[in-house]
Amino acid sequence: MTSFSRIHGIHPATGEEVWRGDRECVDWLRTVGLAIGSNRVYETIADSNEEAAIIVTAYDRQSGQRIWRLPSICKPNSGEWTYDCPPPTLAGEMLYVVQRGEVIWALDAATGQQRWHISLEKGGVAPPCIADETVFVAAGSSLYALR
Repeated sequence: MTSFSRIHGIHPATGEEVWRGDRECVDWLRTVGLAIGSNRVYETIADSNEEAAIIVTAYDRQSGQRIWRLPSICKPNSGEWTYDCPPPTLAGEMLYVVQRGEVIWALDAATGQQRWHISLEKGGVAPPCIADETVFVAAGSSLYALR
């Protein structure tokens, strides 16, 4: 769970807070998405600050300790006042992050290291779906199938 300046680990059975982590506040205009793995929680923040358009952070799921952080994986959409970012998608050892349907990034979930990225047709903010080792992502009027 997230709040303005914190991320909280909540016990699924009791609903009690297990840990609380401070995160750097970014501009007020943002969207937040989460993906939860067996050992980590991944967070994306889309910000209106052009120097840190999308921030991706990995936290330890048990303690809330920050494992890695990418302060800016892509720049905001030029000329538009929308910086939406769908929640990240975790599949195996990869974390997929989409910026407004314009770029998809594949990151190593353990380290945050970029594996690949491609530009997409503009439009759409849906998270990617994974099936049979294929990444499906809708952007604009197109559906991409990436291997």
